[in-house]
Amino acid sequence: AQAGDTIYLHQAQYNISGPIVLKSGITLRGDGINKTIIYGAANVCTTSSQDAYVMCKNISNVEIYGITFKSASTGPQDNGHGSLYRNCITIRECSYVTVHDCSAPKWIYLDFVKASKSTDVKMYNCDIVTGHAGGYFYQCQRVEAYDNRILVYTNAGLRGDGTTNQVFHHNTIWCDYNSGNAAFEFQNNCNNTEMHHNLVYDFNYQDPDYRFVVQNYAGSAYGSVSFHDNVYWNCSGGVQIGTGSGNQVN
Repeated sequence: AQAGDTIYLHQAQYNISGPIVLKSGITLRGDGINKTIIYGAANVCTTSSQDAYVMCKNISNVEIYGITFKSASTGPQDNGHGSLYRNCITIRECSYVTVHDCSAPKWIYLDFVKASKSTDVKMYNCDIVTGHAGGYFYQCQRVEAYDNRILVYTNAGLRGDGTTNQVFHHNTIWCDYNSGNAAFEFQNNCNNTEMHHNLVYDFNYQDPDYRFVVQNYAGSAYGSVSFHDNVYWNCSGGVQIGTGSGNQVN
């Protein structure tokens, strides 16, 4: 495939033994959620050089949509590698990457989208059950995540770590009992972060260190953060970082 091409994965289950590595200007298109399925055994994509089912590195202008990712893994620690690898999509040092209308059920692990040192990343209209985070954005700029539905089993729905100019809006994020930490989690520089018109509920397990609507991880987050016009209920931890008006509680 060359820049400008579309790779069309028709409705089927594709059993992969290693990652799909994309080039710049490529669209990876499926037939829709639960129609086009990328499936890996528990030991697939569990190394640092092959850490995701779809890998984007040093590329630009890429679109991924209409795909469900599944794994034979039965838990986040399969083969001792689950806590580090087996992401659905990694985005490293890229620009203008869009992921939408995709899904991942339980035990895809680590993150659904893991982006690092990238700019202009979008993720929308995805159905996700987290192994770690639905979207983890590390040292990125200009990130937008919206209209996603995320069930948090472990860490967080959306997480920014040293990422600036990020907007999370119109997402629905809820928590499995006795499980995830937060709907939104931030650490280090998170300047110009905005969260609005999100629904968050059931982060209510009684642990003083977890179950937040918005978590300031280890007190490390700083920068201008706005959390406004959101609705949240049955959450024991509240909002640790961010100001705004018009929020509706309980």
